[in-house]
Amino acid sequence: MGNNQYVDLWEKYRPVINTLIKNGGGSYQLSAHEFAQRGNRDSYSFRLSILNGEIPILEGSAVARDLKTVLDGSKTFKSNAAGKNITIRLTPSFMLEVSL
Repeated sequence: MGNNQYVDLWEKYRPVINTLIKNGGGSYQLSAHEFAQRGNRDSYSFRLSILNGEIPILEGSAVARDLKTVLDGSKTFKSNAAGKNITIRLTPSFMLEVSL
């Protein structure tokens, strides 16, 4: 697998993320199987700290980088995230957590 191997998966979950942000946060269980189909990683977990819709450049996690790619291209995300301090976290048990 090459670059952007998780982009299609994050595109699938982008509406969920946008809804969680709009509703003030929450969590959503993702499928470990979907991630394992795309890559073989020791860990898929990550944490993103987003300020005013700006996601920092990520070096370590392809999973998080691909999420950044999807969110950076989402007008809905940019609108929902404007003026907010958001944390998006994927736990080792594939729970997606969004907190504001």
